[in-house]
Amino acid sequence: MPAFSRRAIPLLALLLLAGCDRPNPILGRWSAEGPAPGFTVGSCEFADHHMSGFGLDQDVDYEVFEKQVRVIPRQFGPHLDIILIDDNTARVSTPLTGSIATLHRIRG
Repeated sequence: MPAFSRRAIPLLALLLLAGCDRPNPILGRWSAEGPAPGFTVGSCEFADHHMSGFGLDQDVDYEVFEKQVRVIPRQFGPHLDIILIDDNTARVSTPLTGSIATLHRIRG
């Protein structure tokens, strides 16, 4: 294999990986429990660039860091910090109130 090809293939692979966004692990529907365990306060849904729930229905942006996702409103309001405990459970907090709910994924 020519030297150019041996160098070009790894470079091409790096460029492809750099162009890929991290998957957003919170997309989908969730039921919200809290602040006391066993007390469901409603449901919420996270979609590409949009969320509804917690009295909000707005366009948002996401910052994904492994098992932590920050939901940032495009207009007005506090951001939400969501930490995944596992694939089906997450904790939600805001800088103003601290922990506000535990989310459980709704399947189906």
